[in-house]
Amino acid sequence: LNYIATSNHVHLLVRDTDYGAIARSMQLAAGRVAQEYNRRKSRKGAFWEDRYFATAVATDRHLIQCLVYIDLNMVRAGVVGHPSQWAVSGYNDIQSPPLRYRLIDYTALCQLTGLPGLNALSVRHRAWVEDALSKEPLERESRWTERLAVGPEDFVSKFGTNHALW
Repeated sequence: LNYIATSNHVHLLVRDTDYGAIARSMQLAAGRVAQEYNRRKSRKGAFWEDRYFATAVATDRHLIQCLVYIDLNMVRAGVVGHPSQWAVSGYNDIQSPPLRYRLIDYTALCQLTGLPGLNALSVRHRAWVEDALSKEPLERESRWTERLAVGPEDFVSKFGTNHALW
C-alpha cells in the first residue's frame, strides 16, 4: 500500500491477506536480495543486518498516519525537504501513478482510506502530507518501529502486552 527505499532500510505498508504471508514474503525478499548482491560482489552471507520488524496497523486513522509517516521518512532524516524529492517512494507513485510496474494497490488503498478513487486519494494524500509537514519538528515515532500494534484498544489488545494506543 506504500513504500520507501533508503540506502540502508525499507519501509513497507502492506495488507495482510493470509496468516504468515508477510513473514514468508519478507523471508523470500531478503533471500533474493542477498543472493543477487552476493553474486554481484562475490561474497556470502546476509544482506541486511537485522531481521524485519512488523507493526500491525488498524485500518482507520492510524493507517493514514502510518502512510504519511512512511512518506516523511527522508524528510525526517534531513535528506530532502519534501517527500516528492525522494524518487524511490510511494509518495510519488500516489501523486503520479506509473503506467507500468505499479507497486501500490490503489484499489485497496482507496478502499481502506474510504476514498472513492485514485484522484480523490491523490488530493487527500497530498493534503495529509502537507498538514504533517506544517507541524514541525518532524521526529521519529517509536510507535511505528517498536510496537506490535497501533490502533484502538480493542485492536491492539489482540497483539499482546507490547502495545500502543494513539
